[in-house]
Amino acid sequence: MVQFPVPLNSGESIQRSEEDCVYVKNSALGVGYSLVFGTLWLTNQRIVYRSKFLGSQTIYPLSHLTTAGNTNASVSEKKVSTPFYNRYHTYDSALELNFDNNGTDYFIPQDIDGWATAILEAKRGAPELAYVQAPPQRPSTGQSNRTVWTIFGIFAAIVLLFICGVGSCIGSTFLLALINASAK
Repeated sequence: MVQFPVPLNSGESIQRSEEDCVYVKNSALGVGYSLVFGTLWLTNQRIVYRSKFLGSQTIYPLSHLTTAGNTNASVSEKKVSTPFYNRYHTYDSALELNFDNNGTDYFIPQDIDGWATAILEAKRGAPELAYVQAPPQRPSTGQSNRTVWTIFGIFAAIVLLFICGVGSCIGSTFLLALINASAK
């Protein structure tokens, strides 16, 4: 069993844990999501997640949680990649956690409904704690439309920079030719 990654608060006890849980994390570029594998814990005060590979932690106080439940979310990951064959694993639902800062986060444990029930029960007696980190205010799932516009925006910016660069090179060459011609 994986050891709880942070010190327990006074009166805090671990209620539940799952070592093979997936965290649906917003990508660093703000486009889409990435799946992070690790361990999810529920205490009587907090939800704690620690990734397997990098050891990064996500900690949310239960006192700021507004809802927890099973939501339909089509989340996919590429399992095998060869030049001629890709296999994907798709998760059809996730544990959606909503917070009082309008933040939302998603986890994929084995028993989503069981986790949602346990989290809501633990929230009832949870003390008021401050955020260690705020949940993301833009959901990591369902961003395909935004992803297309973001990619289009990046492409348009590259084209605009190219046009400006070429225009300034041609313009400066023309200007230097005029100055050189008038100096003769």
